[in-house]
Amino acid sequence: MSRSPPPAGGSASPVTTAASSRPSIFAILAFPAASSPTFLSSPRSPRLDLSANSIDGSVPPELNQCRGLRHLNLSHNMIDGEMNLTSLVLLDTLDVSVNRIVGRVSESFPWNCGNLVYLNISSNNFTGGIGDYFDGCGQMLRILDVSLNRFVGEMWEGFWWLTEFWASDNKFTGMISPETFPAGCNLETLDLSGNGLSGNFPSSIGNCSKMTQLNIWGNLFTGGIPSGIGSLSELTTLLLGSNRFNRELPTELLNCAKLVFLDLSRNNFRGEIQTILGNFTSLNYLLIHSNSFSGGIEESGILRLPNLLRLDLAFNNFSRQLPIAVAEMPQLEFLMLANNDFYGEIPPEYGRITTLQALDVSFNRLIGRIPAEIGNLTSLLWLMLEGNKLTGGIPPEIGNCSSLLWLNLANNLLSGPIPPEISLIGRDPSPTFNKNRLRNHYSLLRRVSGHEAMVAGDLPSLQLCVHLDDSPELQRELEPAPQGLRRFPCLFKHFKADPNAGYHRLSSTFQQPSLRRGTVGNQPNGSA
Repeated sequence: MSRSPPPAGGSASPVTTAASSRPSIFAILAFPAASSPTFLSSPRSPRLDLSANSIDGSVPPELNQCRGLRHLNLSHNMIDGEMNLTSLVLLDTLDVSVNRIVGRVSESFPWNCGNLVYLNISSNNFTGGIGDYFDGCGQMLRILDVSLNRFVGEMWEGFWWLTEFWASDNKFTGMISPETFPAGCNLETLDLSGNGLSGNFPSSIGNCSKMTQLNIWGNLFTGGIPSGIGSLSELTTLLLGSNRFNRELPTELLNCAKLVFLDLSRNNFRGEIQTILGNFTSLNYLLIHSNSFSGGIEESGILRLPNLLRLDLAFNNFSRQLPIAVAEMPQLEFLMLANNDFYGEIPPEYGRITTLQALDVSFNRLIGRIPAEIGNLTSLLWLMLEGNKLTGGIPPEIGNCSSLLWLNLANNLLSGPIPPEISLIGRDPSPTFNKNRLRNHYSLLRRVSGHEAMVAGDLPSLQLCVHLDDSPELQRELEPAPQGLRRFPCLFKHFKADPNAGYHRLSSTFQQPSLRRGTVGNQPNGSA
């Protein structure tokens, strides 16, 4: 329960919400009855937590009378309008994230914020720049989240003394100065993704020796990947995708012995895969999709990485036959090879990858039959074979794929009847979900035909999808449907080829690890 401090003198009329004439929650707290002391004027423990409700309207200026307030959490509501909390100079914890608040930072929060330790204003509509405003907070401030707003202008350079700085999905521009990361940098988490930052990313990032997560995905950085990253011995997550870096990977990166997630996608890298990638033996996730790589895969050594869970090579120019060596990867769960130039048959050896949860080889030049060994993949959630030249019938063994929730066979040359066993797919994905939950994967939201499902959480009501080939050779007279097939609400008899739709629906949800921390209201005792 939240309690609040010092007197809030004066008598004002109750504040009402913009949505109706009923008093707002703030008015009820401040003016419960004319004859009793107000909640917000209580001299006791100075904490107020109203998070995760449906509070609307604006924050009343009367809240400024609670000058002794130290902990304020209004996150996950529908609060709108501008906000003025400039008198709350004793706050050490402030969370107003996931609301609809507008205005400039300098007009909303106290300039004298020297007691703040945790400040989260993410997922609002704040505008303008942040300049050097937060310099006034002093070095007590440890965690600052300004992500998912509408901030513009150059990036604030004083964030080096924070432990966590989140500034993703704004409109920051300009360059990051080498002086941004001086000796003694305290950063452990830095997220600048989804902005318009440009120029060379400074190698002085190596001064942040405690850093575990670095995300600069989705900017306009150019030049070489900074060798200073190799000094970050604690680094576990490195997201450099969707920039304009050149293809040379400094050997110093191999010093990051704890690195588990590496994203180099969308940098327009050309030529063969860099052989240095085959030496990152600690990796669980390697994303190099949406570049212009060509040639083969095996020479790089990445198929020998012993701990790899996800390998995403989609949207490149790889050719040759699908590598059989993939079947020897002991822990592989996600294999994305879509939109390349692979040819030949699908190796039946892929049926040995019993850990596989997603296989996408759509839009290549594959021929031959769908191997019956696919039926061994009981953990498979997603099978995309669309846009090839596969022939023959649908193997009845596919009905053994008890976890399979999305099957896409469209735009091939398949023939013969639809096997009744296809109605058995996806009948029990719970073991796969439970495995993911117990493994405590990154909290990733999977999408199944537009319906959300937590693969790493409880099993919800899922929609199963089967996309069938549109060729006249395939007998798909579905009225009446084969026994059991009617249970698929997402059964497509005709499917227009789209080389992007299926891949991006999956890839966007697996794009990055969930780096987001919970709001302060979900942390023990409400502390940062």
